[in-house]
Amino acid sequence: MTSIIINNFYRALLRIEEEEGFSKYNAKTLAVRLVDDLYPEDGYITLEDDPRGNFRIHMNDTFLDRMKADIAKGLSISDALESHGLEPDEKSKQVVTVPIAEPEPVKAADTKEIKVKEVKPKLTKEQKEAEKAAKEAEKAAKEAEKAAKAEKAAADKAAKEAKAKADAEAKAAKAKADAEAKAAKEAKAKADAEAKAAKASEDTSDEDIKKLKEAEPKKVAPPKPKFVGNMEKLTPTHDKLFKKVAADLKVEMAADAKKKFLAQVNALDNKDFNAKKLEEHMKAFFAPPPPETKEEECSPVEYKGKSYWVSGDGTVYETQIQEDGEEIDKNVGKVGMAYFADMEMPA
Repeated sequence: MTSIIINNFYRALLRIEEEEGFSKYNAKTLAVRLVDDLYPEDGYITLEDDPRGNFRIHMNDTFLDRMKADIAKGLSISDALESHGLEPDEKSKQVVTVPIAEPEPVKAADTKEIKVKEVKPKLTKEQKEAEKAAKEAEKAAKEAEKAAKAEKAAADKAAKEAKAKADAEAKAAKAKADAEAKAAKEAKAKADAEAKAAKASEDTSDEDIKKLKEAEPKKVAPPKPKFVGNMEKLTPTHDKLFKKVAADLKVEMAADAKKKFLAQVNALDNKDFNAKKLEEHMKAFFAPPPPETKEEECSPVEYKGKSYWVSGDGTVYETQIQEDGEEIDKNVGKVGMAYFADMEMPA
């Protein structure tokens, strides 16, 4: 019976889909349309495709009462319809009644849960002492087990630490041995290389040595520091002037004269250096140093037609006039020595 109703709904939905489609329907309008197509008259349902033919069922009071009675007896809806003896009638549609009420469920009898309290038997003094002893024994066993676990854990930890320490020592010893082996290997390789080089040096000809020297990387000189001073070197023009000044002053140039001259001019302040011409600096360099002067008590002495001055220690001085008119007392000897061998000390 259910399949018949499903087929009726399916056919109705197909008609709607072919004629109009579902786009303009919502849930409510589609339900109204299905009721209008399946139940065109109030109180009637048309059943199609039943093996017995098509039925038009009228749900009147008489039909409903009979269906209720059959369902109350435990029959299904389909069995209740069969019990009425419906016959197919293609000429005139037969009217049957469809029940609309379901049988009322039978209420289960009310039950009440009863809790039974467990009554423990009363123990005797001996039983209580035995139970207490058993509890104490159980407690002691648990404590012993706990102590054994702690002892085992401590032993495992100590063993683990000892193993870690031993592994670390072994690793350190291995590293040390590897380092020593590497050092020995490097020393051997160095010794072999030196021996090979020595042998190669013995066997190497002069030409080979020359080639080896040429192949050696050339040493790059460090950058020359920036010169700070008045004059770094003498140019060819300066060198010519330097020689001319020396010749004019009748001075014999020493080998390091140029070097000493540069040291002298570079020791001057820049303003002092620029205040004179280079030629004047050269003349000052070649000029003889002024004689040393010192205050000393001397006595006049006439000797071989000339006047001399004699100090207390016997030094003999002669007064000489310079080109610029300046008078100087020049040390010319000692009393009783050389030219002054016959000179006597003044009284």
